[in-house]
Amino acid sequence: MPEETDVTVLGLGNMGSALARAFLDHGQSVTVWNRSEARTAALTKAGAKAAKSSSSAVAASPLTVACVLDYPATNSILAEAQTAAALRGRTLVQLATGNAKEARELSAWAQTHGVDYLDGGIMGFPPDIGKADTEILYAGAPTVFDTHAATLKSLAGAQRHVGHDPGNVSTVYLAIWVFYYGAQGAFLEGAALAASAGMPILEYLALTAPMFARLSEGNRVAAQRLAEGRLDGAEVSVDLMLAGADSVMDAFESVGISHEIVKGYFALLARARDAGLGAKDLASIFEVLAPAVRPSSRMSAPGQNR
Repeated sequence: MPEETDVTVLGLGNMGSALARAFLDHGQSVTVWNRSEARTAALTKAGAKAAKSSSSAVAASPLTVACVLDYPATNSILAEAQTAAALRGRTLVQLATGNAKEARELSAWAQTHGVDYLDGGIMGFPPDIGKADTEILYAGAPTVFDTHAATLKSLAGAQRHVGHDPGNVSTVYLAIWVFYYGAQGAFLEGAALAASAGMPILEYLALTAPMFARLSEGNRVAAQRLAEGRLDGAEVSVDLMLAGADSVMDAFESVGISHEIVKGYFALLARARDAGLGAKDLASIFEVLAPAVRPSSRMSAPGQNR
């Protein structure tokens, strides 16, 4: 079957549909496929071509983007002999959530079947797709990324290639989301405490705006000092931050509000203190979390914005 479109999207959940629409919005011709055909209707009205099978879908384009539930779901599609055969000589981009082991296994499968492969991690939600400041991380052969970078940029203006090893992108992707989870959890934990004092949540949101800026700068300083190996406590020390721990805990406990996020943070500081790092910077937490890992100012394989 001759190639008919620029890109194929497998999986039309909320994220997959957003990916297909972004390609269409940026002038790409798109083939779509989903196990439930009802999902294709809105996209075909927008100009996409609906494939009847996964094999005909991947055969329609030189580039296929898979965004189904997870790696096992992707693997189940690729297990179909006709689909695997149709992918030979083409490129597969996997954008499902998974771990490094799954990414490396799928990359090995692709190599065995003559398929070029990129593993990706989307740093955002469906409404973020197609925006100039949205970031998607990719890993795999740089030449494969370069070949398709212009097409993939329709999805995220701030896309970044983070190295050859496809397992790296899963690890980095999850690491960045861990920051988001913790920050949002702490925000809501604080909102609950403020609400106990009668503060409306939107007022609390407004008051936290300067703290977001302070957090960003604090992270920059911590990362810089870790990269340079300077943890002399010149900023804020572990001991100094721990001095206020009891007041924070008492504030939550006095009104019966759980506080797992902040409790965990102070527990990490206590581990750093007990390891003899009390006079060091707050960034010393890294030393007790990953004592065998040396932070660096750059990745072993330099990332690229395209």
